[in-house]
Amino acid sequence: MNSRAKWKVHGYPGLVMKVRRDGNEILGYPSKQIGFFIWKSLIFRSDSNDEDLEGYAGAGLYDSVATDKEEEIMLDYSFVRVLIDKGFQRSIFSKIAEAGEKY
Repeated sequence: MNSRAKWKVHGYPGLVMKVRRDGNEILGYPSKQIGFFIWKSLIFRSDSNDEDLEGYAGAGLYDSVATDKEEEIMLDYSFVRVLIDKGFQRSIFSKIAEAGEKY
């Protein structure tokens, strides 16, 4: 997979990876089956200041618009380091948990 590709998130069924707050236990694995990738393109994304207003949920109301057509690709998680390398997994999740505690 070309690391310079842009990607879009769509509202398709599937889950993200979830871990306990301390980073020591995986609670769920990613399960989206389709990824949308855009090669050598710009993606324009609207931003809603309304997202921060009390009682108003503006997140997700607006689409991202790409200058090129996205390519639909079946996702393969079998080579994703954070899923297969337990040492790396512990390291990265504990660092994320530590950063969350600080801020």
